[in-house]
Amino acid sequence: MGQRCRGCVSTLESHILTGLAQGKSLRQIGERLYKSEHTVAYHVEKMERMVGAPNRAALVAASFISGVLSSDAWPIRPTGDTHLCSRKRHDCMPES
Repeated sequence: MGQRCRGCVSTLESHILTGLAQGKSLRQIGERLYKSEHTVAYHVEKMERMVGAPNRAALVAASFISGVLSSDAWPIRPTGDTHLCSRKRHDCMPES
């Protein structure tokens, strides 16, 4: 099985980012994904730490900038790109 880099998001996390970008609450996102609000919050905090985002708005902005989310259409959808990191900064490294 291939290694996922530290700056990559899972399919679940890309769906969580989509919900955040659509203005949904953690509870609403959890209900849609059949996860607890606590689980959703855990993934949001993990992604915030990953990109150094101080809050959810900054995390969503980073998701659009990195190409994980596309603003080409509404409703917002994941692009399929899993790299939340900036490849230009070379912080996309395999997990150990």
